[in-house]
Amino acid sequence: MVIVAVAIAARMVDSGEPQGAPAGELQPFYLEASIQMDDASASIGTQPAGSSKPFATVHRSSQVRWRWQSRDLARIDIETFEPAADAGTDTLAWDGTSQWYYRHEDNTYTRSPLMPVPAGVSLRVRPWSFGVFIGPWYGAATTAEAFATELKTLSNNTTDVRVAGQDTILGRPVTVVEQTGIATSAGSSGNTTRSGTSRFWLDEERMVVMKQETDSGAQRFTVEVTRLDWNIPATANLQYSPPAGAKPADKGGSAGSLPTP
Repeated sequence: MVIVAVAIAARMVDSGEPQGAPAGELQPFYLEASIQMDDASASIGTQPAGSSKPFATVHRSSQVRWRWQSRDLARIDIETFEPAADAGTDTLAWDGTSQWYYRHEDNTYTRSPLMPVPAGVSLRVRPWSFGVFIGPWYGAATTAEAFATELKTLSNNTTDVRVAGQDTILGRPVTVVEQTGIATSAGSSGNTTRSGTSRFWLDEERMVVMKQETDSGAQRFTVEVTRLDWNIPATANLQYSPPAGAKPADKGGSAGSLPTP
């Protein structure tokens, strides 16, 4: 599975603070984010034991463009720039009744019914990756401490999470949350160890993750919001149709999977 990225265009357009939305709910937004990644996962296990030679890495670069009107009406385009052989745009879309995933690599798509949200579950946005957390946080947390608790719960309480400091990103005050022990490895004796770190730059006022840095050993990536039009009019047409010539994934193509570390 591949994650893709693009160089950071250091700007954010902000249309103002939330107004008129019920507590915990979002108004429509448009977000752009960049991801830069060095991926050594294909090299793991290919070198002789004890070798000090650095693992060969592949640099990946792409841009995320996220148009959101409601939890069930949204579209995410992920455009890959590097490596050149993977250049193209994948799309994930929710059109109110169905979820679509278009995979540019083999010009195929999948369409499936929207999964209902269980009663009592808080889901501000539908997650589109379980390795990259960027943009509005989808859980119920309203503080950095609660966000840290939810991250720990998502790891089945196998990681350590703490509030690590304060920062500013694109003019917004953010709280840095650090999660350690994100990767598991097994030694020759069969014992397992945990290593690796993720850091999240959280805009607590909006509960928006503005930046994430992760180093798992096999993969290192940075994803950062570069534009955020907040509380914009809901005018975009988000009904989705696959590109001309695209085939259903079960008819001449592979299903593929969302870009994720």
